[in-house]
Amino acid sequence: MKPFLGISQPWLRPLLVVGELLLIAALAFVASQRQLTLVLFLPLAIGLVLIFLRWPSLGLIVTSLAGMVVPFLGPSGLNVTMILVALLLGLWLLDMMVRERQIQLAPSPTLWPLLAFLVVAAISFGVGQLPWFSFAAHAPLGAQLGGLSIIVLSAGTFLLVANQVRDLSWLKMITWAFLAFAMLSIFIRSVVPEFGLSTEKWLQPVGAVYYIWVVSLALSQAALNRDLHPVWRIAL
Repeated sequence: MKPFLGISQPWLRPLLVVGELLLIAALAFVASQRQLTLVLFLPLAIGLVLIFLRWPSLGLIVTSLAGMVVPFLGPSGLNVTMILVALLLGLWLLDMMVRERQIQLAPSPTLWPLLAFLVVAAISFGVGQLPWFSFAAHAPLGAQLGGLSIIVLSAGTFLLVANQVRDLSWLKMITWAFLAFAMLSIFIRSVVPEFGLSTEKWLQPVGAVYYIWVVSLALSQAALNRDLHPVWRIAL
């Protein structure tokens, strides 16, 4: 076995253990309760990153569902889904630069229009900072950055699926996981309250676009997926 960091001294491991214990004790006395909570979540976050590196498609499933469950809303509408998409994009770019040593995208006729759309969005954001009308107030910069980030992350998600989902079985799992959770959320929002139970804290609020995606995805599977049993197509 190779020595850790090139050091073979027998006292190194006990020293690391003692240092870790001292660090934990210092955090317990110095850190606030919020900071300690973040430290407890650190191993979970590291594990999540390792899982996403090993199975990127699984990360897409978690990302599509996490925003519906995790109660987090940051500045300019930032939510868990946007954070996880940014994480997946960063891991993908890091993998291409470090392991593959090249940035190569899957060939597709949609690639250049998508990149052109991103360039136009960036130019529009920059031009929008100019004072075109002296009598009109600018939208807050945070709101503008939030809108631009939605465009960038949406394009990034498109590229992620095209380049990371290389097995049809994973694409099926992503599709059915989204539809299954959508049906569950509709049941919880519409049926469960009829029994006098409050579901406000069970699921996070969604906009009308979410239901447009649910209907279009279900209808397209029912109309075009000939591998499905007729009963499932009718149910969709």
